[in-house]
Amino acid sequence: MLARTKPISTRRKGNCGGDVMIESVFTFIPMLALILIFADLGLMFFRWSTLQNAVRELSRPRARQGRMRLSKASFRNIPWASSRPATVPT
Repeated sequence: MLARTKPISTRRKGNCGGDVMIESVFTFIPMLALILIFADLGLMFFRWSTLQNAVRELSRPRARQGRMRLSKASFRNIPWASSRPATVPT
């Protein structure tokens, strides 16, 4: 390898410091976007799975009994469907 004959001037040294920051921004923003997209897709799948499981659990006893309608009284007994806090029977 050839040795450098002329040292890098101080003026040229001082002008090339912002390139790294600009390149970092151009790589950081798309990487952050990909991470947020994957997190959003994961939350969407989790919510869809939870809702599907809740519907399945709610409809299973009704299907076994042969009735699929919910009366107001039976709807109030579902803990997550009631607007009032659930009470624990003693």
